[in-house]
Amino acid sequence: MEEKENIEEQVENQKSSPNKKRVIILILLTLITVSVIFYIKFYMVQKDDIDIDVDLNSNSTEIMKCIADNSELYVSTNCGHCASQKVVLGDYLELFTIINCLDNATICYEKEINGVPTWIINNTKYEGIQQIDQLLNLTGCLESEELEESEKSKESKEEIGITEESIIKNCKNKKLKNTAKCLVKNIKKIYEYTNTDDDIAENMTFEEIKEFGTDCGGYSFLYERLAEKLGFLGNTFHISLEDSGHRFASISNNEGFCILNMEHIECFMSEK
Repeated sequence: MEEKENIEEQVENQKSSPNKKRVIILILLTLITVSVIFYIKFYMVQKDDIDIDVDLNSNSTEIMKCIADNSELYVSTNCGHCASQKVVLGDYLELFTIINCLDNATICYEKEINGVPTWIINNTKYEGIQQIDQLLNLTGCLESEELEESEKSKESKEEIGITEESIIKNCKNKKLKNTAKCLVKNIKKIYEYTNTDDDIAENMTFEEIKEFGTDCGGYSFLYERLAEKLGFLGNTFHISLEDSGHRFASISNNEGFCILNMEHIECFMSEK
């Protein structure tokens, strides 16, 4: 009788094992929402996280000074995207006129600043993170020959034959960490940051994202879809900060989970 009871107990344990795994995965994903606040505020703004599209030459100081002389940057405290924008400017940050709207509310009101970061260049407002090549173009600091090369590079980027199907083909049958790296590597080739409402971003097709770009929400929803098509558990999470918000994606299985934040990735593997 005792032997029979032990067998029944083992069967029950085996039945409950998958449920236990699901609970563990859900707990891990829940913990992300706590750890990501630290991640967004501190880790994601490290210098290596931002890809700068233009390779500045020996005249880089003069070029960056030209951009700074022809622009103003409006930011706010505890704004994640503002911090990322400052990282893009790197060692040349001190050259720029940067107005914090929390400390200069009147100025920002007069300038009709509705969101941050916002650039004012030649009396025109540009919202969102601007990469160096975009600032060169907008300020007119890019010489005609360099502008021509930049346009050729852009055309070359548009001609890259990356589709949602090709990404799935390239990234399938890989371990969790390698799959996450593969997804980010492919998205980097078409990445372009554009402010997008979440309602629109959630329903953007791959081709629309490739053509028009999107923001953290759009890329997060895309990562979630790709992860699920590759047989992983995909999720997106939204973090509300003091005066802004941020959305990121996660991809997980019994190996652990990876956070996919636009062009950045961080994985946390389970101990075996």
